[in-house]
Amino acid sequence: MIIEQFLQSLLRGFQDQDYEIIHDHLSFFDQESPVNILISGSSLEEKWDMIIAKECAQKSSSIQNTFDCTYEVDDLLTTFCKAFIDTAKLYYRENYKNAFESYIECFKDFARLYKVLSRQYTDDWLYKIFNVFCFNLRALALETNENERRKGENKEYLEQALGPITSSKQEMNRLKTEETLDHKIKLLCLLEVHLDWINFKLRNYKAVKEGLRSLIELIRSNNFNLSFLSTSTHIQLCFNWGKIALLTGRIPIAVEKLEEALSLCPKEYDKNIKLILRYLSVAKLLNGQKIKQKIMEKYNLATYYQLEQKIAKGDLRGYYWEMHFRLLRWMKSGLVLLFDNFRFTIYRNILRKWQKVTGLNKISFNEVKKIFELNKNATWYPEYSEDEVQAILSNMIVNGYIRGSISINEQFCMLSLKNPFPKLREVNIEIQNVIQKNLNEFL
Repeated sequence: MIIEQFLQSLLRGFQDQDYEIIHDHLSFFDQESPVNILISGSSLEEKWDMIIAKECAQKSSSIQNTFDCTYEVDDLLTTFCKAFIDTAKLYYRENYKNAFESYIECFKDFARLYKVLSRQYTDDWLYKIFNVFCFNLRALALETNENERRKGENKEYLEQALGPITSSKQEMNRLKTEETLDHKIKLLCLLEVHLDWINFKLRNYKAVKEGLRSLIELIRSNNFNLSFLSTSTHIQLCFNWGKIALLTGRIPIAVEKLEEALSLCPKEYDKNIKLILRYLSVAKLLNGQKIKQKIMEKYNLATYYQLEQKIAKGDLRGYYWEMHFRLLRWMKSGLVLLFDNFRFTIYRNILRKWQKVTGLNKISFNEVKKIFELNKNATWYPEYSEDEVQAILSNMIVNGYIRGSISINEQFCMLSLKNPFPKLREVNIEIQNVIQKNLNEFL
C-alpha cells in the first residue's frame, strides 16, 4: 500500500464519518492494520511530509463542508497525520519510549482536530475514536513500562499518560452552553473512566475519588441519565464508582453501583464479570450479605469466598492467616484499605457468638482479650493488651458495630439489652450519613 492510498482511505473515513475505517487505519497494535502494512512495505527513512500535506489539503475542503466547520482543518489534519505516521514508524522499530512520547503529541493533535470537527456535538462516531486514542495511550504506556524496565529504567510512563487525558478533560469543562451540556457530560464520563483506570493502577485513590466526586455532582445537578452513555462506559463508570466507594467506606453505595455494573455487563464477558464480583463480594460481605458459593467458584474466586467465610464466622486466626500469606494479593486489589472494616466485622461476629452462647450482656475486657486470643497457635497471631481491647470496643460502639457502653474504671463492656448487634446494612448507612454530613461529600 503506498502512502497516497493510505491517506486517501483514512481521510475518506473522516469525510464519510466512518468509524470502522478510521479505527482500522489508526490501529498500529495490529500487524495486519493498514498503517503497519504501509510501514513494513516502505523504507523507514522515507520522508512523506510533502505528500501528507498535499493529500490533507486536497481533502480538507470536503471535510470542512461535511462538518460545517468554521475553521480550516488542513493544517490540523496534516499535523495529526504526520504525528500518527511518525508514531507508527517508531513503534514498528520497537522504539517504544519515543513512540509513546510521539503518541502523546498525536493525541493532543487529535484533541485539537476533534474540537473543530465536533462543533455540533452530535458525532458519536468521533466520540468512539476519542475512546480508541485513550485505550491506545494506556496500552502503549504499559508496553513502554515493560520494555524500559527490562533495560533497568524505573520510570512510570502511566503517569505521563494522565497528562493529555487530563488536559482534554479540562478543555471539555470549559464548555458552558446548554447545547453542549449532554455532549460535555458524555465525554467527561469517557475521559474519567480512563483517568480512573490509570489512577487505580498507580494506587492514586485520592485522584479517583476527587475526579469522580466532581463528575457525579455534575451528573446529579443536571439530571443526566447514565443510559445515554455507551454500555461499556456506563459499566466502567459504575464499577469505578462502586470500587472507590468501597475503598472509602461508602459500603451501601458500593453495593448499589457494583450491582448495577454487574447487571449491565454482558454474560459472555467472563473476565469483566469476575473483576466486578471480586469487589462486589467484599462490599456485600461488609454489608451483611453474601454471594453464593457456586457463583464465586464459577468465576474462580474461591480465595475471595474463603476470606468471606472466615470473616462471617468470626475466624480471627483465619483472617491473620490471610494477612500473612496473601497480603500481596490484597494489596494489588487495594483491599488493605478495608482491613479495619474486616477486623471490626470479625470482632462483632465473635461477640455476637459469645452472647448467643452465654446469654449475657456484660463482658469484661479480660474476657474479651481471652476470646480474641483463642486458637493462638501461629506465630503471626497477635496478643491483645486490655488497653487495645478497650480501644477496639470504643471504636466499635462509636462506629455502630455494637450498641452498648464501656466502663473504663471497672474494665467491662455492657451491651445494649435491645438489638446490641444491629444489621451491618444499618451500620453502614449510619456511617455513610455521618461522612456525608461532616465532609459534605458523597460518591
